[in-house]
Parts: sequence; C-alpha cells; structure tokens
Amino acid sequence: MLKKKARAMPVFVVLLFLLMLIQVSSGESIMTGPVVDVNISGQMIEAGDSTTVTVLVENFDGESSTPMDLIEVTLSATLGTYEPSSAITDINGYCQFTYYAPDDVEGSTDVTITATAETGALDAIGNDEVTVTYRLVGEIIGPAQVLAGGKAVVYIVKVTANGDPGPNANVMPTVFGSGTLGARMRQTNATG
Repeated sequence: MLKKKARAMPVFVVLLFLLMLIQVSSGESIMTGPVVDVNISGQMIEAGDSTTVTVLVENFDGESSTPMDLIEVTLSATLGTYEPSSAITDINGYCQFTYYAPDDVEGSTDVTITATAETGALDAIGNDEVTVTYRLVGEIIGPAQVLAGGKAVVYIVKVTANGDPGPNANVMPTVFGSGTLGARMRQTNATG
C-alpha cells in the first residue's frame, strides 16, 4: 500500500507541472494580487483647468477581483499639481484626487498621472494619461454690419493662446448668409 502512494505522488506532480506548462504556453495570465486602475475624467483638459482622478484598488485572485478598502494611495504627475497628497480607499476600493494642469504649456502636452497603493511589501502601481492643451481665442476685427452691394470690407482675425499672440495658427473663416470671402484659409503671423 505504501509503495502505491509513493508512485502516485510523482505522477500527480508531473501532471500538475504539465497543466501549469499548458497554461503558460497558451498565454493565460496567472498573476494575482493588488491591481490599481487610474481613471481621469476627460482625457484632454486646457491649461489652468482641473479634472478629477479616480483610483480603484482591487485584489485579483486569478479569477475575480475584490475591492480593497482602507488602502493609502499616493499620486504623482509628470507635470502640474494635485490634491490631496494621499487618500484612503473607501469600502468599494475607490478614492479621488483633483489634478490641476499648469497655467502654461508649449502646445499639447501629454501628462502621466501615476497612483501608488501601499499594499505591503510590493506596492501596486497604475497610471493613465491626460493631454493638456492651450486655449486658442479668435477675435474678429472689422465692421459689425456690411451694406448689401457695397464695397469690399477687410476683416482681421487675431488669434491668442493664453493671452499671448498665437503665431502659425490655421484660420478658416466662414460666411453665414450671403457674401463671399476673398481668402479661404490663412495662417497667422508672429503677432497672431
């Protein structure tokens, strides 16, 4: 009887090893543990604006996820600021932060926001990206009304970005109602 158990044990170990090998070779993931999901409200914001960052911390056991409450989460960003400096997850595994984009950016800028959940020996990390853009404002300079059949009128379009001249901006005016335009698309000069 003892000899049969001794033979059965190596066969069981070999079968278990083969099963694990099949799972790994088929591409199935068997990673488990804490997982951090970062969700930014709106993937694009303007310079000087703010947005909400929601973080979810869950424990994945290989089959399903369970929310992790009372976990301290800290945030970092490659550009801009946020508050609070850290937060504790609620009973559903969530906590929130407010991200503040910088007042000035040079064109569209991708910002990576990273959340770190302090879950023990190996902290869980997750991140997401938001694009910070600057606001272009167009001002039309010229008469408010034009007489039908009258002579041609010149309008100037001035473009600014965060209050500064917006050079090299493509402007495409449109006429609503009757009338025509002498130029369809133009690019602003150094003064906007």
